[in-house]
Amino acid sequence: HPLAMAGVAEHSDFRNDPWGRLARTSTFLAVTTFGTADDAQRAVDRVRGIHQRIRGTAPDGRPYRASDPHLLEWVHIAEVDSFLRAHQLYGSAPLDRDECDAYVADTARVACAL
Repeated sequence: HPLAMAGVAEHSDFRNDPWGRLARTSTFLAVTTFGTADDAQRAVDRVRGIHQRIRGTAPDGRPYRASDPHLLEWVHIAEVDSFLRAHQLYGSAPLDRDECDAYVADTARVACAL
């Protein structure tokens, strides 16, 4: 999404610390996938809090807020798709179709919470 990527380009530390950025994203996905409901909610609250203060203007002049639920959902869905595809291609135990569907359904709850 162009507005989400404008926020990443302007506010993220991924260029200076790509491994740290990946680790933080991976931790969020791991906690919201394998953690308790309370742990997952704390992770969601933390992400929402961080994004609450981020806003700007995209190169095309459109304003954005990183706390926009639609942008947070879009980013989460893109992450889930990427992580699932990577697991299916490179993981030692790819999921079957039903397991993939169950994973996506579980992560949809996180997307709604964001």
